[in-house]
Amino acid sequence: MIEIVNTKQNVNEVEIGEQSKYMFGLLELSVVKEILVYKDLRSVIKWCKKNDVFILHQGNGQFVNEYEFTLSLYKPFIQALKLKHSNWEDIFVNYVNGDLNQLLSVGGNKKLLSSHYKPKTSKAISFLNNIKDI
Repeated sequence: MIEIVNTKQNVNEVEIGEQSKYMFGLLELSVVKEILVYKDLRSVIKWCKKNDVFILHQGNGQFVNEYEFTLSLYKPFIQALKLKHSNWEDIFVNYVNGDLNQLLSVGGNKKLLSSHYKPKTSKAISFLNNIKDI
């Protein structure tokens, strides 16, 4: 452990290993492996290639950009929100922040999946009219 003494502040303790993990917004592949709950680094590398996450090779370590990884991890969820809700950005921010009250109040702002459907038979027209009345 290294002690850094600053005359204006209290003594801060910094571990060199911990500092290098989070320096410059990089994540080691071993950390990514734990997040993805994979057992092997080869699977992590395959996931990164499939999701277009660049792997930086520096010395003996392999790193990914933390923000690029996070975006790739959330991409399927964001796409699902875009299909279901017109205000998907607000819902995603509330989800990430853990604001459950806002998430529960958003339920009525759903997007229509197919607004271009035109019924061809009279039964389909009457069925749709009955559903609209509900």
